[in-house]
Amino acid sequence: SHRQVRRIESPERRQLEDFGSQLFQALFSGPVGECLGRSRIAAESRDAGLRIRLRLPGALANIPWEYLHDAEYGFLGMSPETALVRYVDMPVPPRPFPVSPPLRILAMISAPSDVPGLETEQEWGKLRGSLGDLIDQSIVEVDRLEAGTLAALQRPLRLNRYHVLHFIGHGVYDEDAEDGALALEGPEGRHRLVTGRDLGVLLRGHRSLRLVVLNACEGARSARDDPFGGVAQALVRQGIP
Repeated sequence: SHRQVRRIESPERRQLEDFGSQLFQALFSGPVGECLGRSRIAAESRDAGLRIRLRLPGALANIPWEYLHDAEYGFLGMSPETALVRYVDMPVPPRPFPVSPPLRILAMISAPSDVPGLETEQEWGKLRGSLGDLIDQSIVEVDRLEAGTLAALQRPLRLNRYHVLHFIGHGVYDEDAEDGALALEGPEGRHRLVTGRDLGVLLRGHRSLRLVVLNACEGARSARDDPFGGVAQALVRQGIP
């Protein structure tokens, strides 16, 4: 006789798997699914990873595709062999820019006094810890701003050639304005909302900058009718990776 097998997992986990499976079936049905299968075989034969690029219209961009779940492979976004990357179509492709070591990273941590506190020091420790070996080998250098203000950001960008800006802090999305913003530190330590467009104006002239990391909520959320109506999208629109 066949005995029913019960899975030992939480209702939340099952809900995420069911939701992710529906996304997977919607995205990888028919010829697209067959293409994914061939690509996996090709990647495995070369002992390489697989990058899945998502280019989506505004109506679909805010769906959490990162929950894609394959019954055989599990959650695609959690696999170290699969990179799930969102792309915004641009009329001009990004300009190649070779970087000679050391790779220079500028960390900006914003902790305004009038918003809920974040574990920013723990995030800073994780960033330093994950790069520890590369820092010891002088392959990577990491600097931290003294304050999370626009003024504090401007001076080091003028004086040094940084390749990566890593932001840690709060992010918000305004439903009425259909635009996102980062909560930087303003006058008297209170928060100051800075949109992606405003931040892009500051960063655009620094040609050495090759990557901006937004460790913030709502940082990639976009408007339904405007694919560039968000912080990350606004930066990409101004040519900032």
